[in-house]
Amino acid sequence: MIDLSSLTEFLGWSLAINFFILLLVTAVVCTARPFIIPLHQRLLGIREDELLRLYANYLSQYKIAVFVLNFTPYCALKIMAG
Repeated sequence: MIDLSSLTEFLGWSLAINFFILLLVTAVVCTARPFIIPLHQRLLGIREDELLRLYANYLSQYKIAVFVLNFTPYCALKIMAG
């Protein structure tokens, strides 16, 4: 069985990694838009307005998942530890 401090450390690192990925993907979507939109249009055959909505949807769902699955349990374990 894993102890609370190990689980807290695991969730802390998981949160850090996922937050870094979220920041990286957000930066790529915002700065490399002229490159990635035509690429995704050719690959997927989706219009630009639809792609922008899909990007925003992806980023918001990923952010919610990070908060629900990493941040909230990490905070709860930190509170439990005192």
